[in-house]
Amino acid sequence: MNATNTSQSEAGLRGMRDIEGDDIQRDLQNSTMGVYVINKEGGEIGAHDDIGIYVEGEIILDNIGSVAQACAMMLGVIYVLNMAYPKELKYSYEFIQKVLLKMDGERLSPKVLGLKNKIIAGL
Repeated sequence: MNATNTSQSEAGLRGMRDIEGDDIQRDLQNSTMGVYVINKEGGEIGAHDDIGIYVEGEIILDNIGSVAQACAMMLGVIYVLNMAYPKELKYSYEFIQKVLLKMDGERLSPKVLGLKNKIIAGL
């Protein structure tokens, strides 16, 4: 990905609306960070025009191959930029990092520890 691709993606998002009819650019500005997915209009499930990552309203990576890759790359972005996990996704990212990727897995929050124990016990 290069700056030209990012600029093209940002230009492509201007004026676009999400499923609720809200302006996508405004939605990106109202969230600290996240993964966005633009589905092909009338396409099959899993058919995407673009998958990318935005931070503080700016698209920093685009044309990522899958949502799973975007989530993994998001962990890297958070780490490299030394950012805190978004409040609403704190436990999701903690679970991915500490349980699935086994990075710093000995120190878990009570919520994540409870989920880990339920999974191990077979629910």
